Amino acid sequence: RVVLATNVAESSVTLPGVRVVIDSGLAREPHYDPNSGFSRLDITTIAQASADQRAGRAGRVASGWAYRLWPQSQRLEPQRRAEITQVELAGLALELAAWGSAALRFVDA
Repeated sequence: RVVLATNVAESSVTLPGVRVVIDSGLAREPHYDPNSGFSRLDITTIAQASADQRAGRAGRVASGWAYRLWPQSQRLEPQRRAEITQVELAGLALELAAWGSAALRFVDA
C-alpha cells in the first residue's frame, strides 16, 4: 500500500500499516508577493522539525524506516518560518480596525 500525503500528515495523524516514509524534503507553502498583491504557493525546502514529523509517521505500530531524498550534507533550518511573516495582513488589519481595535490607531476605519 502506498499513501501520498501533504503537509497535513505532519501533524498528529496515525496511518495504520505505514512502515516506510519516502520524504522529498519539499513542501508547498503560501507566500505573499507584494508586487502583485497576491499570495501564491511556492515549493520550498522543509525545516528539520517537519522532516522529523514526517519520519515519525512510519513505525508507530511496528518498526519503520524513513528515506530522505536529499544529501546528508544538506542542513535544514531547525524550524519553519512563522506563517505570519509570509502572508498578507492588510485584510486582517482592516477587519480589526472596523471592529474598533485601539491598537490600530494609524488606520482610519
